[in-house]
Order: sequence, then C-alpha cells, then structure tokens
Amino acid sequence: MLFIVKDVVSALSRAEPVVLPTDTLFALSVDATSEKAVSNLFEIKSRKLEKALPVFVSSFEQAERFFEFNDLAMKLAKKFWSGPLTLILKLKGKLAKNLSISEKIAVRMPSSSLIMEIINNFGKPITGTSANPSGNNDIFDYQELLLTFKDKVPIIVNGEIQKNAKPSTVIDCSNNTVQFLRVGGISEDSILRLIS
Repeated sequence: MLFIVKDVVSALSRAEPVVLPTDTLFALSVDATSEKAVSNLFEIKSRKLEKALPVFVSSFEQAERFFEFNDLAMKLAKKFWSGPLTLILKLKGKLAKNLSISEKIAVRMPSSSLIMEIINNFGKPITGTSANPSGNNDIFDYQELLLTFKDKVPIIVNGEIQKNAKPSTVIDCSNNTVQFLRVGGISEDSILRLIS
C-alpha cells in the first residue's frame, strides 16, 4: 500500500492521471489545482469542457479551505461523509479554473482508506470523475480498464468494485436548499429525513 501511495502521489505531482478504486466506482484522478492536468483529463475522457469535474477531499479542514459550506451543506457532510454523497458547493479556494465553467464544484469525501492516504500525502484535492470514456457505461472490470486507458494513464490501481455498486448521490445545496441531481448510494428519504 505504501508503495502504491508513493507512486500515485509522484504521478499526481507530475500532473499525470491515475485510475483509483473508490468506495463506489473506479475514479480517474489528477491534481485538481493543475489546469494542465485537468485539461489532459478532459481529453482522455473525451468530456465536454462545460461538464464540470467532481473533486475528492480527505478532510473537513481541506474541504473548508476550498469550498463554502452553508448550514445545510455542513449538516449533510457531517452525517454522510465519508461516503457516497457528493455536494455541489460554491468554490472559494484556488482550484484549476477549467474544472468548471461556473463558480460551483461537486465535492466528496470517499470512504476509501487508499484515497484518503493518497490525498493526505499529496496535500491537495484530486478529481473524482468516473474512469470511463464520457457517455459510456461505468467500468467495473480491471482488465477492461487496462484496455481502455493503458496508453493514456500511467498508473491504474487494481481494486475490488462491487458489480452492483451505485455511484454517489449528488445534491446541489449551494443555495442552502436541497436539489437532487442524482440519487445513488444514499436514498432520497435518508436525506429528507435528516433535513426535515
């Protein structure tokens, strides 16, 4: 594990992409503060530039350095982080400008000791978009990942992803109200019960 973390952090520091197993799906990750790395990621995924990239953080302290937390966002994060909840929040710290064409970014703290250790050692947020070409189905199989990304991504970390794994639930709470953009690993009922 230490060997993997060291290699991944080195690649991220060179603005290179990596594929990592998370608590939901495989993620395609780069340094979220590097415009060069983010631009490369858009190219690798064939993703439209207007489709913002989500970000992973490893702590509340780190999240609060880069994002504005209103009361509702803090309540949701304290209950469901770390885990499959992505919050759309207003940006306040200096992340790569090309992550999003708006002032809002999707952010999540994954329930993955590997991801946490990587971000802690790297010291900065990383992107957390799914490791698949844009518009294609999610990839659960390591061999398929290798075939898809072997010429584009220098480090692809193997890991167990459940075939029935759900993506994270995505909520825009940037205006202190709840707007569901995707229901995934956390049910709508669980969210509404907490905030009612």
